[in-house]
Amino acid sequence: MACGYDLVLVLHVASAVVLLGLLVFVAFNWREPLAPRFGLVLGFLLLWTLAYVAELSVVGLSVKQTWANVQFVSAAVLPLLWLLTMRKAVGARPLPRTLLAVLWLGCAATIVSVFADPGGLFRGEPTLDLTGPLVLVDADYGLLYYGLWLPFAYGLLLWTIVGLTGAAVRGQGLVRARGRLLLVATLLPMIAGLLFIVGLLPWRNFNPAMSSLSVSVLLLAVVLVRHRMFDLTPLARDAVIDQLPDAIIVVDARGLLVDLNPAARGLLPELSPDVLGQPLESLLGKRPALRSAVSRARADRGETAGGEQSRESGPGAEQAVALSVSGPELRAEPEERHYSLHVTPVVRGGESVGEVIVLRDVSESVRLYRHLRRLANTDELSGLLSRRRLLELGSREVARARRHARPLAVLLLDLDRFKLVNDVRGHVVGDEVLRALGAICRAELRESDLAGRYGGDEICIVLPELDEHGASAVAERLRAAVAELSIDCDGETLGVTVSIGVAAASVDETTTLKGLVAAADVALYEAKHEGRNRVGAGVEALA
Repeated sequence: MACGYDLVLVLHVASAVVLLGLLVFVAFNWREPLAPRFGLVLGFLLLWTLAYVAELSVVGLSVKQTWANVQFVSAAVLPLLWLLTMRKAVGARPLPRTLLAVLWLGCAATIVSVFADPGGLFRGEPTLDLTGPLVLVDADYGLLYYGLWLPFAYGLLLWTIVGLTGAAVRGQGLVRARGRLLLVATLLPMIAGLLFIVGLLPWRNFNPAMSSLSVSVLLLAVVLVRHRMFDLTPLARDAVIDQLPDAIIVVDARGLLVDLNPAARGLLPELSPDVLGQPLESLLGKRPALRSAVSRARADRGETAGGEQSRESGPGAEQAVALSVSGPELRAEPEERHYSLHVTPVVRGGESVGEVIVLRDVSESVRLYRHLRRLANTDELSGLLSRRRLLELGSREVARARRHARPLAVLLLDLDRFKLVNDVRGHVVGDEVLRALGAICRAELRESDLAGRYGGDEICIVLPELDEHGASAVAERLRAAVAELSIDCDGETLGVTVSIGVAAASVDETTTLKGLVAAADVALYEAKHEGRNRVGAGVEALA
């Protein structure tokens, strides 16, 4: 008999010691958002445990009943406090103030009914039960116990279990593991209490709910310490974020991966829920472009080398990053997509406690921008450079040739009798001729050469590193290629020719692109005058 008593007493004293240790742990993490509520839960659990130890230790009925009443203070408050704590832990919305006030009034009503026991409606005529190894109280519970406290307390616990079940089933990594442990910690005393209430236990007046709380306390210790309940509390977890198309990644102050939404998991498969709590830097080891973009965003934000953010710093400038993304099917080839990246600090109490990294898919915007830039820089019909872009790049080449005293030449091409082609064959055929001429230029010229539509049917070509002899050879090759060109026109074959003017000079400080084009135009006029379908060369650049 004494052995059973000592075992129960030791079990609950050990539980009280663990609770004290957890309270110390919470005190060191008091600034965390979940710590105050968790501290209150642990405090009321400690009160309940010590009061239960006291009830078991004393002998008289009235003294035991007094300590039992003290336990009911915790029993009335803990279900609601646990519900509010768990709702905050899983990121649920706060309860409406009116509902919260009603629930707290229910707690107060339970406590008042316990101590006042009006008309013996909470306890009838309690007696001592001396039939077992422990001296227990046969409480003779009444209407207020079964009609007020039981529905109130177990209704709140059931509400909590529903929320924890969602986290245990749908959560990610450590969040899911925490949810499962917290769910078990809630279910154990609830099930033990229900078995006591319905009379399915061999000890009629021994409520094992308190003993099961000892196991629950150990589970809370695992959640708080091993699964880092505080420093890995989700910083941005709700249904809205889960449904966002933007990839959202959350890290704590130490750079550990805290949270991510489904869009982030789809974009970066290496960030699975199982790697929560690991350094993001190492997880992105095969993503140097992304790591570099994050580093640049932090630098633009004004973050110091030690990882601390200056108080004047902002959320960080937008960074661009290209990522290789796999297609929806496993066999699909990865494609390159473009993202804008923002790194925003999470600040509490003036201190940075983490970062939120947001990746937004801007591939369509990049595609549109490149298309517009291509339209601005490229002649749509010939596929060559636009006049504006040709003059811009050509002037740079002239400046480079002057700087390094290197040769440079310019060709000016003009289709022979092109106006007649448009007038007789129509502009559709004329457009086809210009497209064919552009294709020949792209095929025959070097990658370093610049070719653009200068105006109408004129094509201007800038040839870096070529003197008059080399430029004339290129011009002759182009002329011959055009002469061999055949354009289909309503079943007939249309042939075209081109005249080309060449201008080359020893580039000096007086040489300009405008002067070279003017000289090439003179040579072109001479080629036309001499019978067309020929190259006019040997003209020095005009000043």
